[in-house]
Amino acid sequence: KIAGQYLGRFFCALFFPTVKAMLLFRAGALNREEPISAVSRIKDIPLLVIHGYDDDLVPWQHGKALYDKANHPKSLYLVKGATHTATFNKDPQEWERRV
Repeated sequence: KIAGQYLGRFFCALFFPTVKAMLLFRAGALNREEPISAVSRIKDIPLLVIHGYDDDLVPWQHGKALYDKANHPKSLYLVKGATHTATFNKDPQEWERRV
């Protein structure tokens, strides 16, 4: 029983990264361009970058960098106290006004 558990873990460790990479490739995740590289190609379309200051997944500086690299017209809305995907919750009226 113990040998079977170790053998199972071995095969999982051996094959999981390969399977995961194949799934990501099929989903297109491995050949996607980074947002910071793509943002400068957005032209003549207003761009609003919204980011929370307290985002613990993606630092707010990433949103600022996107804004800095973007063409005009553009605007930046940094939300104090907002975490990842929670900018609306901090001030719904202000969020709706800007969006």
